[in-house]
Amino acid sequence: MGKKIKFKPLRDWVIFPSPRIQETDAGIQLFGDAQKALGTNIVEVLACGPTCEVVKEGDTVLVHPESAALIIHLDDKEYACVNEFQVVGVIPKLI
Repeated sequence: MGKKIKFKPLRDWVIFPSPRIQETDAGIQLFGDAQKALGTNIVEVLACGPTCEVVKEGDTVLVHPESAALIIHLDDKEYACVNEFQVVGVIPKLI
């Protein structure tokens, strides 16, 4: 598991890095139209509310592409929040 977030969601909220901002391997951040071609809805879950039944912190998940995520800003970083029902599935880790 990678990053930690200083935020504990309630109920069934799932928090992950905002896919609206993409960073290339060279560290360049892409916004708006430039980001759309590289955008993804496969994300790592940073935090989950206590009533999440399937999704756990550290899971890699597929979020429904038409989900209207709530965008929050914490510690100068942008995160997206969705309800667990907007997660299509958990992607198994390859060991």
